[in-house]
Amino acid sequence: MDEVAERLGVSRRQVQAINPRLICCQLTCYGGAERGGWEYKSGWEPTAQFATGTAALYGSLERPQLHGATTCCDILGGAGLAFSALLGVYQQLKTGYAGEARTSLAQACQFIQLPFMISESRTGQLTTESQEQIRNPRLSGQHAIGKNWYQRLYACADGWLYVSATVASAPVLAEVVSGQKEVEETALATCFLQKGYGYWLDKLAAADIACHQVMDATTIYEQEGAQHVGNEAADETSTDSGKLFCRDLTLGFPVLTIAEDWVLVGEQRSFKRLWPSPIWGQHTEEVLSELGYDQEQINRMLKLSAVESAEVY
Repeated sequence: MDEVAERLGVSRRQVQAINPRLICCQLTCYGGAERGGWEYKSGWEPTAQFATGTAALYGSLERPQLHGATTCCDILGGAGLAFSALLGVYQQLKTGYAGEARTSLAQACQFIQLPFMISESRTGQLTTESQEQIRNPRLSGQHAIGKNWYQRLYACADGWLYVSATVASAPVLAEVVSGQKEVEETALATCFLQKGYGYWLDKLAAADIACHQVMDATTIYEQEGAQHVGNEAADETSTDSGKLFCRDLTLGFPVLTIAEDWVLVGEQRSFKRLWPSPIWGQHTEEVLSELGYDQEQINRMLKLSAVESAEVY
């Protein structure tokens, strides 16, 4: 926020007094290119999602749903800050003016919702498709099952299946599953429940209907053969795409990640497998010891909650 930057001595006015060519960048929760008062309000990812309606988009007005965590506007907000910084550099190269790049988590949320804003017609009225999306809960929210009856998720006897037929092949889908070319969606869903997903995978594949089992992380681990690795940094070579790592993080549960092989070096296609970020307070005592505090002083600070230790999590 502006007042925090001023207090820390890194506001645009303060830094450009030292070097007029410096480009200042700022990422807040509610700020942006225009000032209106909200830039002084504190906040973080969840508050930005709820304030902008993003949580309603991925849930509903009655039951708003937080979408992801840092994967939503935190990461996109950081990308927006980086892009705005590049625009500041471009502006300086073209005009010589050292400007200020300002964006926010709220603006990132608005960008996420841009396709839904564009769906409104020039008259300001929602298009027929947008009205149907509002009326039909299966088109949005955490409980979405698909766009229509021939492109959606279906529950089977032992799991879930995603089916994706075309308009032309929709009657084939109906006939393969129910024995009739025309069938109510509820009846079709009932048919899927009678058999396991393996049965339907074979049946639909034979009819050239695209489908896939809905898998959780454990199933992916078992079927794709994820490589179990430690948390230390290591050198890796990429022999194929889509390599999976399974890590037992200090949080106490395994996490499945895609191999960080988007930057490859040399004929061996080598890359560095990085260590995970430490949890909150993991190195508190180590850092305090390096600063010269003895164990008694550290214990005192921990007892007073002046510092945090990973042991409390």
